[in-house]
Amino acid sequence: MGKVSLRADIRLLRLAIEQGLLTWEDLEAVPQPTEPGRTPDGAAWGPWISRLIESGHLDEMGLIRLIRQLDPEAEEPLPTPEEPKAPVPENWDRYHIFSRLGAGGMGSVFKAFDPQLNRFVALKFLHTKDRQHARAFLDEARAQAQVEHPLICQVYEVGEVEEQPYIAMRFIDGRPLFETASRFPLITKIRLVQQVADGLRAAHQKGLIHRDVKPGNILVTTNQQGALRCIIVDFGLAQTVAGRVGDGEEVAGTPDYLAPEQLRGDAVDHRTDIYSLGVVLYELLTGRVPFRGRNIGQTLKLISEADPQPPSALEPSIPRDLDAIVLKCLAREATDRYGSAAELLRDLERFVSGEPIQAHSASLSYVARKWLRRHRWVALAGALGLASLVALGAFGLVSQRRTRQRAEMARRFSEEVKDMEAAMRYAVLLPARAAGGHRAALEAQIARLGGEMDRLGPLAFGPGHYALGRTYLALRRYEQAKRHLELAWESGYQGAEVAVALGQTIGELYEEATYVSPAPLSTLVAAATREELERVFRNPALEYLRAGSGDSSGRFIQALIAFYEGRYDEAVEAADAAYAARPWFYEARRLVGRIHETRGQEAAHAGEYDEALEHFARAEAVYLEVANVARNDAELEVSICRCRSQRNEAYRALNRLLADHVDEALAACGRALELDPDFAQAYGLESRIQWRWADVLSRRGEDPRPRLELAIAAAQTAIAKSPESSSAHQSLAAASRLLGSWQMLRGIDALPALEQSVSAAQRAIEHQPDVATGHNSLGNANLLIARLEIGRGGDPEARLDQAIASYEKAVDLNPVYTPSLLNLGDAWTTRADWQMARGVDPTSAITRALAALEQAVAINPNHLQLHNNLGNAHNTLALWQLQRGGDPRQHLDAAAASYLRALEIQPEYAIGLYNLAFTERLRARSLIAAGADSAAAEQAAEDAIRRAIELNASDPENFMEYAALDLLRARGALARGASPSAAVRGAEESIRQARALASEAPELFYLEALARRYEAEWSLSQGAPASALLSDGLRLAERALAANPALSESIALEAVLLKLQARQAPRQQRPELARRALDILRSAFAANPALTHEHEADAAELERMLAGG
Repeated sequence: MGKVSLRADIRLLRLAIEQGLLTWEDLEAVPQPTEPGRTPDGAAWGPWISRLIESGHLDEMGLIRLIRQLDPEAEEPLPTPEEPKAPVPENWDRYHIFSRLGAGGMGSVFKAFDPQLNRFVALKFLHTKDRQHARAFLDEARAQAQVEHPLICQVYEVGEVEEQPYIAMRFIDGRPLFETASRFPLITKIRLVQQVADGLRAAHQKGLIHRDVKPGNILVTTNQQGALRCIIVDFGLAQTVAGRVGDGEEVAGTPDYLAPEQLRGDAVDHRTDIYSLGVVLYELLTGRVPFRGRNIGQTLKLISEADPQPPSALEPSIPRDLDAIVLKCLAREATDRYGSAAELLRDLERFVSGEPIQAHSASLSYVARKWLRRHRWVALAGALGLASLVALGAFGLVSQRRTRQRAEMARRFSEEVKDMEAAMRYAVLLPARAAGGHRAALEAQIARLGGEMDRLGPLAFGPGHYALGRTYLALRRYEQAKRHLELAWESGYQGAEVAVALGQTIGELYEEATYVSPAPLSTLVAAATREELERVFRNPALEYLRAGSGDSSGRFIQALIAFYEGRYDEAVEAADAAYAARPWFYEARRLVGRIHETRGQEAAHAGEYDEALEHFARAEAVYLEVANVARNDAELEVSICRCRSQRNEAYRALNRLLADHVDEALAACGRALELDPDFAQAYGLESRIQWRWADVLSRRGEDPRPRLELAIAAAQTAIAKSPESSSAHQSLAAASRLLGSWQMLRGIDALPALEQSVSAAQRAIEHQPDVATGHNSLGNANLLIARLEIGRGGDPEARLDQAIASYEKAVDLNPVYTPSLLNLGDAWTTRADWQMARGVDPTSAITRALAALEQAVAINPNHLQLHNNLGNAHNTLALWQLQRGGDPRQHLDAAAASYLRALEIQPEYAIGLYNLAFTERLRARSLIAAGADSAAAEQAAEDAIRRAIELNASDPENFMEYAALDLLRARGALARGASPSAAVRGAEESIRQARALASEAPELFYLEALARRYEAEWSLSQGAPASALLSDGLRLAERALAANPALSESIALEAVLLKLQARQAPRQQRPELARRALDILRSAFAANPALTHEHEADAAELERMLAGG
């Protein structure tokens, strides 16, 4: 029997009540399921039917008879949903499946790539292969494909593959409505619902009815200008095959969004969608749905029979007109609702504009009350005046008066802001540092403006949000400024001054983003990164600046436009002209400094570091010149700080960066904070400078923690001052990740730092979802946590999934963003290593790793880390072959070639030398196993690891690798019948040096235990006692397993040590020791089947001991 969904539950319950098998009181008596909207795995019936069966109110035979009545042709109560995986052949080339986005009872949706049109799509597959249902499914999809509207998820194609119906739709990178909308102001919520109504209007005109309008089917995303957009998904698909009970469609939660006629089983039309949208609006306004009973029975009864409370009864601040609109949508009878989505759309627009709405039937008394409420000064005219106004057609006067009133508010708000800006300008020119009082006044003005907006109502939305945006711009809180200015723009307040303010604000965010973006790995990556930031920031800024270019600040705006368009000489000329015309307008002169700084940044990205340093020097000179005039402008000091920081990046690339350079940059940030202790951007810059310098110190073998702690503290302060600052969250993510990475290498608990990095990266993405760097940062933090889990013996799969998804998202946003391709390859290699440690074939994961890394190398063939990571991927395959007794030479050669290429690019690349040593050790191990001479490979490994230690003696893994090499030599000596003592002593010295850096690393205990094994084997071969060596070896192996229970090599080593104990034990004790050893060895094989080949001789010897041999 298949599963019954909640929708099937409802239809069965309705029929049972109609036939007298059940009453409403029976339903109310049944306890509500823990998860009322979901059918438990393995359950035959839905959640409510199951409870009624358990309570004895219904029986299964009676239910089957009801199902037969609803669908006489049904062979079984319900179709059983298949496992949610893409039901396509492996060689299907029409679409490339990437990942599953979600699954319901009716179908599953996958993210896929269309190679023909070079775009991502959402593919929906119907679970059932029933031809009638499939035809209905595809017919409805074809009908939806005829609706082309920006607010409806577009259907690209319908088709079948191996008799499996599918629909290809636009891939929407958005979030469900209620995940984002709760924090929005009232006007934004109304605007979002208007968009949904507009989308429904377009669909209804084509004869399409959604039937399942709910928050989960409304995704919120942003357009290129950053404005919010609602996209309706699953249009017309949710109940396409609902002609029989058990269609499989699961409804999240309870049937809160279903119209009464849907519950009754009556015919539905476009007014059904209006009802559901009314529920959505109700919940947006109040935080709850209009009907929610103690259980489903009471909820169904309320929807069918009760009238909802007005939203204002739950949230008194909601205007009564909005009550009327919502209640008209929620009328029980469809004839009492809005006749169309267009009518609802118009009434919402009337509400926003302050006009009389139609939901009140537009009685004269209502219109007059509405008019008088907006124009209280008319009330003195009395009732006689009202009649005259109506008779004389005063509604035209109403509109004119509203326009004048809005203009008056705009003038007053604008004058207040301009007065405050002028006061701020005067303050920064004073010799004394007296700007703090003016900033406090601006903060007070924000509170005052908010109160004025609440008092004056919808007419104040546009002017008020513009004034708030300008105030935040003056305070340099650009994210908040952008949000309020966009709200003003969306409300229809779109004058030139609003456009200019928006352009300047987004331009500041563009400048910040170009600084935060890491130095690219090639000119191609630089171009792609620039294109991404231009799409997200620069292009919208230019659009707004052009729209407002007739503003009185014309020359300066033209200079900004030329600057953002890359016409730098023209920009300097226009800025100089603006400064000459208004010598007090020092922002024009500062723009010249920004132009030089940007030229320096572009030169640095192209690898022309000496040219970059020249531009940075010119920029700094201009900033210092202006700072001598505007002595109290903290933003100028931040410009100096930022310029010096970018200069430092060039010095770093030239290997000339000194601590003095870092301190110079920090000093400028410090002066900015003296002038403005609340300047979030200054704290963010300070954080970035500190963690970038900490990274340098770490690579030099010095302790980075003091600098990282300062970086984290500065980033946290920046976030406290400006919670919406994406760059501050990114700095916190980077500094925390570096700290966690350093701690991991030394056996210190790194999880708190790494979780902090994850959280900060997530916040950065929330504020700038379309920038690849944030997703890349999130992937980096999750990848490190995955490796931490591996080191602890935990399961890294969930974190690896998250890391890979983040990197793929970054690559989606910027296909040539090399850091994310590199990290994607690294994540797949980590997964392959994890699979191999459990005996799972890593070939598929490594193939994906190589694909990503080779794509990155094609973009930038001269980046050493790409070649290093390519070598790591080949090494994983080599080790897999070696463990299975295969020939690893091809992969070892490829790995060595990759590392040598990296070392050609940077001869002092310690990580590349470490990995080359690892490769040559594997080669030596394979030669020893084959009985061949391994001396040359051992020497090559030693040369590489010695050089790595010379370059970085603070990395414990370098000493661990040297110890592993000496222990391999000990193994080879034993195979030749020679003493391993010299090699063991060398290994113990390396272990001692590693332990000084990472005392509790489980690998160290394993290596020490391995040394005891080889010493014991030699002693036993010479007829000497080895009990103490074996006991110590077992103790060390147990410590390794205590630190990492999943270290299968330690489990196998414990078994081998017990085998050696059994070998020297009296004959009567051998079987028991052998049995223990064999059980442990088999558990190692179970944990990692790849160990079977290496230890098959040990297993055979133990079985002989058990047999008495």
